[in-house]
Amino acid sequence: MSEIAYLLLPDESHRRLMLGESGGLPIYGGGVPDWFNVVDLGRLRRVIQERFGIDTSLLHASRFGETWVFALENRGGNGSAGRWLESTDLTHLDGESRAIAAAWFQSPATDAVYPWANAGWFVDAEAWIVAESGMSDPTIDMVKTSGTGIVLRVSGDNRASYFKAVTRRYMRDLEIAETLKSWHPTNVPQVIAADTGRRWFLMADMGGVDLSETREIDVWCDAVRAYARLQKESLARLDEAVKGGFGDYRPEPLRRKLRDVAKRARTLARGSGEDMSDAEYDALESVLPRLEDACRQPDDYAVPYAIEHGDFHAGNIRVTDNGFVFYDWSWSMVSHPFLSATTLLHLAKWMTDDQRAAVRDAYLTEWTDDEPMPRLRDLFELICKWSLLVAVVVDGEWVEALWEELGWKTPHPYSASAYMLERRQHYFLQMLRRMTDYGNTLTTTIGKRGDSTRCN
Repeated sequence: MSEIAYLLLPDESHRRLMLGESGGLPIYGGGVPDWFNVVDLGRLRRVIQERFGIDTSLLHASRFGETWVFALENRGGNGSAGRWLESTDLTHLDGESRAIAAAWFQSPATDAVYPWANAGWFVDAEAWIVAESGMSDPTIDMVKTSGTGIVLRVSGDNRASYFKAVTRRYMRDLEIAETLKSWHPTNVPQVIAADTGRRWFLMADMGGVDLSETREIDVWCDAVRAYARLQKESLARLDEAVKGGFGDYRPEPLRRKLRDVAKRARTLARGSGEDMSDAEYDALESVLPRLEDACRQPDDYAVPYAIEHGDFHAGNIRVTDNGFVFYDWSWSMVSHPFLSATTLLHLAKWMTDDQRAAVRDAYLTEWTDDEPMPRLRDLFELICKWSLLVAVVVDGEWVEALWEELGWKTPHPYSASAYMLERRQHYFLQMLRRMTDYGNTLTTTIGKRGDSTRCN
């Protein structure tokens, strides 16, 4: 965890920056986790209001070395403390503050990929929310912002709803929500209103609590059983799912995508300080045929392909009085169904081995019509490794989508686009290296069903 974050706090004209008490850029000392999504955004806003007398919205976060930089929008107030910094008055700042402030003054007026990182966006979004929510004077708070979208909580008139805006790549989030609503109206969020042109939608409050807030294993078991039933009900609708926004990551499409992403890896990783060496790219190329064949590994089992959430962690599962609601389907796909449960259990670090086995078996019980339990457990372990192939393709496609939206031009330092490109390249390269290691563990025997590539 970084202990501090620099604050880029402009005046209402967005032509000057507020200086802190020490004469440098203001510092937020609330402790900032390594993954920005879990920052307490409400606390950040309150601290700035109390300290400077300015109401703010967070536009985006970026990194300067190991330190966070928070770029803010001034929503009202000229500051009750400190003084303002002009673009011509940077010489007295220290090295870090000077570099960050100089980059801010030189930054373009808009971010091409993340509209909510642009000044004025919140005003327009909040006006739309007020009109569509039907609330007289709602309170609107930011819940989270990420590389796929932004979520705001809207409360008033004794009720609540949630606003979400997504990037162009994840516009399918709305398509998927509508598709799932027609199949499982009680298991997915209900969309109240949408503006497809601006990629905005408003969802009804789901009620209840996230699964992450309970450690009752029986509740976790019930959740995975309900999710498995939802997956099984999708089996006759997979073509409809693909047309309705779900990506297709079944073995043959996955093989093609894996080959394409691996061949384009050098281009996608350009500019990254973590890029692979020529020797690493050569090693990847040497195992690529095995990895392509490994895409067929699950075909040795009779479990069918189904819809898969893509980001199935306990924070995306809501426990309500009416059952379970599964939300945030931005990364969803048609692929092997076990990808979801393997992700859920991998991220539940607090579980004992016995607890993890109980949740796993609760999920697998729903698939015993397809295979006996011992083979289902074997398949589950296989998918834990096989999931790496899907992860590489998904990360590579995300990096490519970012480059395309940027017109293949390097984004400005400390912009939302620059930070997200750096992060996605980091994960992409990390997955490529792991995939090369995985490829070296595979045999090369590929034949009829029952003889395909397996982990040694």
